[in-house]
Amino acid sequence: MLRAAGLIRSTQFLSITNPTNVRSYVSVKRMTKLKSMKNNALLFKDTAASFRKKEALFRSKVAKSKKIAETPTKVEKRTPQQKEEREKTKAEKLQLRESQVGVDEYGNPVKISFVERHVVTILYKYYQYLVTNPNAALDIFISNYLRHTLGIGMHNRHTITNTVFEMVRWQLLLQHIMKTAKPLLERPLHDIRKQQRLHTNNMRQQLHDEIVDSSKTRKKLTREKRKEGYLGTPNKAKQETLKKQLDDVNKKNSEIKFKQQEMFLDKQVQEDIVQMRLRYNIYKSIKQKLNHLSSSKAVLNLMERLRLEFVDYNREDKSFIEHLPIAHLLSLSLIYCHDAPVNILLGCPAEFFDSLVEGYGKETAIDLCIVNNTQAPIHARINPLKNKSRESFMNHMLNKYGPPSKKLQEMFEQMPEEEKEHIKEQRRIMQLEKDGISLLEKSPLGVRFSKRHNFRAVEEYQNGFFEVQDEASQLVSALLDVKPGDLVLDYCCGAGGKTLAFAHKMQGKGTIHMTDIREEMLIESKKRLRRAGIENVMPIGVEHPHLQKLKNKMDWILVDVPCSGTGTIRRNPEIRFKVSQAYIDQVTKLQREIFDKALAFLRMNGGKIVYSTCSVLKVENDKQIEHFKKRYKLDVVDTLTLLPEVGKHDGMFACVMEYPRNVQDEIFERNRREKRQRIRANRMLAEDTFNEEQKDTFDEQEKKEETQ
Repeated sequence: MLRAAGLIRSTQFLSITNPTNVRSYVSVKRMTKLKSMKNNALLFKDTAASFRKKEALFRSKVAKSKKIAETPTKVEKRTPQQKEEREKTKAEKLQLRESQVGVDEYGNPVKISFVERHVVTILYKYYQYLVTNPNAALDIFISNYLRHTLGIGMHNRHTITNTVFEMVRWQLLLQHIMKTAKPLLERPLHDIRKQQRLHTNNMRQQLHDEIVDSSKTRKKLTREKRKEGYLGTPNKAKQETLKKQLDDVNKKNSEIKFKQQEMFLDKQVQEDIVQMRLRYNIYKSIKQKLNHLSSSKAVLNLMERLRLEFVDYNREDKSFIEHLPIAHLLSLSLIYCHDAPVNILLGCPAEFFDSLVEGYGKETAIDLCIVNNTQAPIHARINPLKNKSRESFMNHMLNKYGPPSKKLQEMFEQMPEEEKEHIKEQRRIMQLEKDGISLLEKSPLGVRFSKRHNFRAVEEYQNGFFEVQDEASQLVSALLDVKPGDLVLDYCCGAGGKTLAFAHKMQGKGTIHMTDIREEMLIESKKRLRRAGIENVMPIGVEHPHLQKLKNKMDWILVDVPCSGTGTIRRNPEIRFKVSQAYIDQVTKLQREIFDKALAFLRMNGGKIVYSTCSVLKVENDKQIEHFKKRYKLDVVDTLTLLPEVGKHDGMFACVMEYPRNVQDEIFERNRREKRQRIRANRMLAEDTFNEEQKDTFDEQEKKEETQ
C-alpha cells in the first residue's frame, strides 16, 4: 500500500534519529493499516450480501419449479396474431442464419469449411450432436480443450483447425503405437543411464591410458636419445588434444545428466519424442507396406505427399531432437510402426476397411482409403440451354477474366486463316488451364476448376450458365435417356441437381415431377430451375393428392435413395466413423422401402427406373439390385459403378432396370381385367338410378378405358 501511495520515496529521505519524523512514519503506517482493514470489511460485506441475494434467488427458483410441477399443465391456444408474429420471428432468424452461413468448396451454403470438416472427424466420437450443429460443437471443443491445454483463444480459428487436423491425422496411429511403446518407454529409463555411465567411463579410461602410454613412450625416447647424445622434444601437442577430448567428454556427461533430469521428469516431453520418432519412421514403414503397389497412381501420390510432409518436417524440427540424449533416441528408434495394421496407417476404422476389402480386395481398398485422405476437386456442369458448348463457355470466361497477352495476339494475327480457327481454341483452352479451368474427360458437359471461388457471387452462376456438380452425378444423370414428351419422376430429388442435368434433353416438352420429404429442398430446387431456365418441372410434396394420380404412368423414374455416403468421404470425413453393421442394415432397409414406393409409379410398357447411390459399399449397390430382380422380376438394362479417384470424380453407383416383355404383358392383362371388373361392379350398383343419357355416357367411358 505504501508503494502504491508513493510513501516509500518520502520515507527514504527521513532521518530516523529525529523523533518527529519517526512519529509521522508510524502514524502513516497505522493509517494505511486502518484503511486496508476498512476496505476488507467493506468487501466482506459486499460478498456476503451478494451471496445472500444469490441464495434467495436460487430458493425462489426452486419454489417456482415445485409449484409448476404440482400445478396441472394448461394448453394455451395462440391467437392468429401471435402465430403471425412467431412466424415472422422464425423467418428473421432464418435470414440471420443464412447471412452468417459460409460457403463450401462447391459454393453451397455450409456452416464449416473444408478443414473444419476434418476437425469434426475427431470430435464425432465424443459429441453425438455434431451432425445437427457442428459449428457449435467445434466452438465447445475449442473453449474446453484447446484453450485449457494449448492456451489458444477463440480469436485465431485457423490455427486451431490446423492443430486439430494434425490430431486427426495421428490419432489412430498413436493409439496403436503407444500400446506397443509403453514397455519400451518404461524399460530404458534406468538402462539408458547405466549405458551412458559405462560409455563415458570407458571413454575416460581409454583417454587416460592413451595419455599414460604417450608419457611412457616419451620417457623411453628421451632415455634412448640421451644415450645417443641427442635430447628429443616431448610430444606436447598430442597430450593437449587428448586432454581437450577428456574435457569434452566430462562436459557432455554433465550436460547429459542435466538433460536426463529434465527429460525423465516430464511425461509430456516423452510423448513428444515418441511422436517425433514416429514422424521419422512412418514414411519408411508405409513404404515397406505399400512397396508392392508402386504401380498404383494413388499409392504414388501418397508416397510423394508423405515424402514432402515428413522429410521437410524433420528438417525443420532437427533442432528439437539434437539436444536429446543419443541413447534415448536410439532406444526410441526401435519403435517402428511396421507392426501397425494398414487401416491405421491410412486413417480408416477397422470395420469400414474390412467391408471395403470384402467388396473390392485389399489393393483397391487401400487405394480408396488413400483417395479419401485427399481433397475433393471442384467440378461444374455447363448449361446447354444458355451455352453452345464447353469451348464457348471457356472462351467467354477467358475474355472476361483472363484475356491473352499482346505478343500472343500479334503472333496469332500473322498466322494464316486456316490455322487460326484450330489454334484459337487450343490457345484459349491452354490459357484457361493455366488460370484454373479445364475440361473433364468423361462428362461431355463437365468443367474442372482448380481454384476455389465463391461461385454464388459470380455473375455467370447467378444467370444459370453453369451449375456446380460433381462429374459422377453428371454421368448418373446421363443414363436417363429422356425424350421430348416423356413423363419423368425424380423420387428423393433433394435440391434437384440431377434433374437439372437431364432436363435440357426434353426441349421443354413433357413434364418432370420432383418429390422429396424435405420442403426446404423443394424450395431450393425451384430457385435453381428458375435460374437455369427450365419450365417443364413440377415440384410436388410427398403427401400431395396429385402424386397418387401419377401411378403406372411414368416413362422414367430416378430413385436417388439415401445411403451411407461412403463415396463422398472427401467432402464429409465424419462418414467413416458412422459406418457400422447396424447403421448399414438400417440404411438398406430404408432403401428397399423407398424403391418399393417409387416402383408403383412406373409405366409397365417400356418404362425404366434408375436406382442410384453415392456409396461404395456393395451391400447398398449390387446386393440391392439382386434383391430387386428377385422380388419384382426386373431386368437390368445398364449399370454404372464409379470409384473415387485422386483429383477426379466421387464414388457413385447407378443401375437402369425395366420390366421384361412377358411380365409387361401379364401385368397389362391383369390391370385390364381389374378395370373391367371394377366397371361392371359400378354399373350393377348404379344401373337402377341411371337415366338413358347417363347410361350412354357410362358406356362411352367404358369403351375408352378398355381401349386405354
